[in-house]
Amino acid sequence: MDVKEKITSKAGVNSNDIRGSRAPQLTPGGDDQLIGMGLNDMLYEASCVTPESLEKWPYTFDFENAAAKCNSGRWQVLLPEFEFNGERCASPQSCSSVTTKQDAFDILYNK
Repeated sequence: MDVKEKITSKAGVNSNDIRGSRAPQLTPGGDDQLIGMGLNDMLYEASCVTPESLEKWPYTFDFENAAAKCNSGRWQVLLPEFEFNGERCASPQSCSSVTTKQDAFDILYNK
């Protein structure tokens, strides 16, 4: 069962509506993940986090690596990292300074 079939069967999402991927815990799977994206006709990957000071436009995988053959025309969408109480984090759950419900709310809504 491929990724799209798993999502379709578990979440009831139409496989034609699945256009990209994000790795669990924002931990990219390297070439294997990119090859899987190519084989499943996914157009973008959004698992890589970048510091605000290095925010970049999305870019294609056309020339990035050995998996480029399967990924011509597919995109990497970079996510800005969170900054909370002086700490930089890839995701809210990775910020050690988020300890209360109010902190969790604030990191997402009260920048």
